[in-house]
Amino acid sequence: MNGDYSLAVHALVYLDHRATNLPSQILADNICTNAARVRKAMRPLAAAGLVFTKEGPEGGYALAKPAEAITLRDVAEAAGATFVDVNWTPGDIHEDCLVSSSMGAVMDGIYASLNESCLTQLERITVHDITSWIFNHGDGQKPAAEPAPDGTPTTDTIFTPPTTTPPTTTPPIATPPTTATPPTAA
Repeated sequence: MNGDYSLAVHALVYLDHRATNLPSQILADNICTNAARVRKAMRPLAAAGLVFTKEGPEGGYALAKPAEAITLRDVAEAAGATFVDVNWTPGDIHEDCLVSSSMGAVMDGIYASLNESCLTQLERITVHDITSWIFNHGDGQKPAAEPAPDGTPTTDTIFTPPTTTPPTTTPPIATPPTTATPPTAA
């Protein structure tokens, strides 16, 4: 995952808070980045129908639908966010060893399942939930009742999305590839 997802969520929450068209420079100032990066991150959100764009001196970005109707899953899918991503997996499907020939597919299935779990959780949280949380609870942190065992102060994240019944099934893990000849146990 790169920072574009967090940037997009930040922009949408700020648009919800301000409830008006905002140019990319004003969004960038609030996000603490540059306007070009904001425009790049907002392009897929506009394509997905999450924001309107308007050019010209009165232009900028505005929410295309109520913030209560935009889930963080919608944002993740529009932004193409992948939460668990690796650039290498072990093994080789052409190896005779069953472990080596299967491990990449097994790990890819695990990563896909983890990503789907993340998206399922994000489906329960809307942009407006975050806006409300910020304005009702500050930074989303509260002091812990007790310091850590070593005496250092601790904080607990207290953002709790609306509760829903969790899914009863988990996504299947990818089936390892089959080979024409049975692999040897190496």
